[in-house]
Amino acid sequence: TPSIRLKEHNEGTNKWTRQNKPFELLYSESYKTNHEARKRESFLKSGQGRKWLDEHVK
Repeated sequence: TPSIRLKEHNEGTNKWTRQNKPFELLYSESYKTNHEARKRESFLKSGQGRKWLDEHVK
C-alpha cells in the first residue's frame, strides 16, 4: 500500500532513500495487477512521464 511504501522510504531502508528523505505522498494511482502498475511506474519515470507529473501533480 502507498502508506507502507512511504513509511519504508522515510525509514531510509536503502542508500538513496536515506539520503533524500523525508518523503511526502503527493499522488497515488491504483491498478488491478502488478504488471499494470509496473508499466505505469516505468512510464512515470521516463521523460514523458516526468513531464506528465510536472503538469498534473503539485
